Amino acid sequence: MQQTTQLRSVMVADIFMSGGFTLLLLVAAEPLGEWLAIDPIALRLIGAVLAVHVAILGWSVRSGRVEAGARYAVVANGAWVVAAAVVLLAGWLVTVAAVALVVVSVAVGAFAVLQVQGLAA
Repeated sequence: MQQTTQLRSVMVADIFMSGGFTLLLLVAAEPLGEWLAIDPIALRLIGAVLAVHVAILGWSVRSGRVEAGARYAVVANGAWVVAAAVVLLAGWLVTVAAVALVVVSVAVGAFAVLQVQGLAA
């Protein structure tokens, strides 16, 4: 029971962080795009994909399928970190955008680690 409670807490935190990031990308794509030198359409697309991600996480927690949601989240969060590494290594971003991507990816990776630990407990 404690494992499920802890895993649920990590999932809810992931929902809030991902949801906040989703809103930021969707609502503030224009100023963010200017600041990060990224096309606002690309930011909105990422935000739309993240909205689906947040919906899946929310459904899994709300329906009581926390473990299944956590397994999905580990894969999705791991894919984010790998994709971010590819983008960074390719040198496709200006410095400020690269720093922002690193910060977000560290948080996403931390959620993946916590979700793996929660599943293993």
